[in-house]
Amino acid sequence: MLNLRLTFVLGALVLCEGCTKKEPAAQPPQAPPPATSTAVNLPRRLDASSAQIPTPPSPLKPLAEGKRVRIAKLEVAPLEITVPPDFKLRMEGGVELAPTAYLEGPDLKVSVNKPEGGFFSLEEQTTMFKRSYPDATSIRSEQTEEGYLLVDQLTLAGQVRYTAYAVRPKIKVECSAADLDTLKQAELAASICLTLRPASGKATGR
Repeated sequence: MLNLRLTFVLGALVLCEGCTKKEPAAQPPQAPPPATSTAVNLPRRLDASSAQIPTPPSPLKPLAEGKRVRIAKLEVAPLEITVPPDFKLRMEGGVELAPTAYLEGPDLKVSVNKPEGGFFSLEEQTTMFKRSYPDATSIRSEQTEEGYLLVDQLTLAGQVRYTAYAVRPKIKVECSAADLDTLKQAELAASICLTLRPASGKATGR
């Protein structure tokens, strides 16, 4: 009888222990970890409308202010040309050599003469110049009814130099300046050349 009671008590304890054991509380669902971005920061793509396209320089204008110099000994009809202050006219040739007018200033010298071999077209002149100076870069190449104008950059003896060359077939002369230090000098020389015109009788010179 005692054994039966002990068995009953032990069984009750086991049953009670199983009844009081609590189940673990359900955990709330956890949010998934934030996704790591694998995108690469790429530069913004430029469309055709936003691309920077270099614009060619505007046509060079004749020198607006200066003194008008008359040139009358070039075996052509008298001419005049406008030059800045401090320029002087000097003539060379005339007997064995074709006469040439030099307009000399502080930083550059412009020459005007009648070409002995006649006039070449812009394309021909560009081709010949490029053949003589393969590394030359054209800065300006302008053609009008009066003729054409070239401004070039080239390298001579390891130094960057500039040239200006204008052809005026209607008045039968060419005008040039070479071996210049800066582009500014070349464009000044070119603007002087662009003022060449038939003499009006009001210019000073010879």
